[in-house]
Amino acid sequence: MAGLIGLEEILRRLDEYGAKISKLWAEIKELREDQKRLWEDQNRLWEEVKKLRRDFKEMLKEQRKLRASF
Repeated sequence: MAGLIGLEEILRRLDEYGAKISKLWAEIKELREDQKRLWEDQNRLWEEVKKLRRDFKEMLKEQRKLRASF
């Protein structure tokens, strides 16, 4: 009888741990999706920074041309 009680306890704990592991994997999946979105946002921001730098350089060129014409 004691062996059956021990086996039942082991099976119960395995079920509990299985549920906890499933929950952890779901959380990991969600974190990966969040990370992917953050990387996409970061890449979009870097592209905007690159565009602003190009625009700024172009503006400086235009200013130099205007100064040279005076």
